[in-house]
Amino acid sequence: MKSTLDTKTAILDAAQELVQSKSFSGVSFQKLASMVGIKKGSMYHHFASKDELTIALLDRVHDQMKAAFDSGQGKPALKRLNYYLKIYRHYIVPGKNMCPVGAFVGEWGAMSNEVKFSIRRNFKMQLSSLTDIVRSGVESGEFTPLSSDPDTVATWILATVQGSLSCDRVFENDNTFQLSSKLIFDFLTANRG
Repeated sequence: MKSTLDTKTAILDAAQELVQSKSFSGVSFQKLASMVGIKKGSMYHHFASKDELTIALLDRVHDQMKAAFDSGQGKPALKRLNYYLKIYRHYIVPGKNMCPVGAFVGEWGAMSNEVKFSIRRNFKMQLSSLTDIVRSGVESGEFTPLSSDPDTVATWILATVQGSLSCDRVFENDNTFQLSSKLIFDFLTANRG
């Protein structure tokens, strides 16, 4: 018999799979219960509502991404940026899945304020971490001195990554993400000696 923690993790795993492949509206307690092998009523033992489930999923994604950024502290900026893009390239899989946070944006108007807060928290953490990577890269000489401040460049990187994932989902390939990744590196390292 699965422990409560194992069941909760299995529910979050199944919810993330559905959010990334179908969308937030594709998540139902009935579908999750079926995927995990429990009764629908048992779902409420773990999550009182869809909002509670969504916030738990977004908190988990936040913690995993933050840990990935934190583990890169002290490493070269190029390596840290490449690792960030690798997370999307290999774990999200452009053309097949959406970012587990970005997937919620299309249904923004239907989200509760609590869920919107969790989505913003995730995006702000990524922006802060990307700003740190860009600033560090400029200071170390890995990146070309920029005409824009690191905050602006970090915003552009995040928007480019999220937008390319959407395009690749529509085109059912990873061409836009691959091109965008190359352009990000080209921009940051142009005229580097």
